[in-house]
This record gives sequence, structure tokens and C-alpha cells, in this order.
Amino acid sequence: YSFPLAYIGSDNEGGGYEVGKKLCEMIGGKGKVYLNTTNPDVSSVAGRKAGFEKALKEYPGVTLVGFDYNLDNQEKAQQQTAAVLQAHPDLKGVFGTNLFSAQGAYRAVVAAGLTGAVKVASWDAGMDQIQALERGEIDFTLAQKPYEIGQLAVEWGYKYLTQNATVPKVIRPGFFIITKDNLK
Repeated sequence: YSFPLAYIGSDNEGGGYEVGKKLCEMIGGKGKVYLNTTNPDVSSVAGRKAGFEKALKEYPGVTLVGFDYNLDNQEKAQQQTAAVLQAHPDLKGVFGTNLFSAQGAYRAVVAAGLTGAVKVASWDAGMDQIQALERGEIDFTLAQKPYEIGQLAVEWGYKYLTQNATVPKVIRPGFFIITKDNLK
């Protein structure tokens, strides 16, 4: 066999697109938004960024004021977001493309006293994001399905090894957008 047999995981571009659409809808289809991300050479977050930008093209009233790379450093993400909030006091939304980006972004919004006024979109559903969602400091988060990803990998690996099954080249279990309304 050749490695890898298949890609079993999230559709990062598709998820970024869904986050972009939801954030644009939350801000009424107009206003300025900002993206905080991790590293320029990581395919997963590059896909999230590309999907987000694709969604913004469908909302001509929404402007991306910029994006920053925080190199997986939450404090840097917070500083970058704080600087954008100062430069754009009319900012309407922020998207953090991973755990560190989202934590830094929402903390900058909270520190600026803009909770609720600036909508915060997050990728990943770590405990910190869930607690921030409960407190109203994050407006929604896109949760991947790691259990299902692992289950599918084991299932298809087993089928391949025991039944000589042809494994699909791409298997995407999807994701779930969590809001305060469906959190419980």
C-alpha cells in the first residue's frame, strides 16, 4: 500500500467558509472584520483563512481589515487583536482560526470592553472556548469531530487490513457550530 491511505479529517476550507458566512450574518452583512491565525505554512489554517475570505466575497458590505500570524502564541494574538481594535474602533467581528488565535482574540475584545459589540468567532471547542461561550465572550465556535475522525480511521484501517476494502481517498465527518443557544 502507499501511505497515506486516505485523508480522514476536517474540511478546513469548508469550515472557514461556514465561519465566514455565520460571522457576516451576525454583523448584519456589513462592517469590518479581522482574522487572527497561526502560521503561514500550515495547510489547515491556510484552508480556514481561504474559506473565510471566500465567504466574505459573498458579502460586499463586509471588509476584511487584515490578518495576522501569531505563531501559536496566545499573548501575541491578544496583542495583535488589541492593536486592530485600536486602529479600527468600528470593528464588528473577529475570527480566531485555532485555539490560541481564538483565546487571544476574545481576551482582547473583553479587555477593550467590547464584548457583544464585536462578534467573536472561534475554531475549536476547547474548555476555555466553551466557558467563554457560556459567559458570552465568544459568539460561536466551530467544533471539529475528533471522536468521529478517530473512529472512522480505525474502522477504515480495519476494513482495509481484514477485508481488503478500497478506502475512499477523502473522508470528512464534518463539524458542528456551537452557539450559546445549542451549547447544552
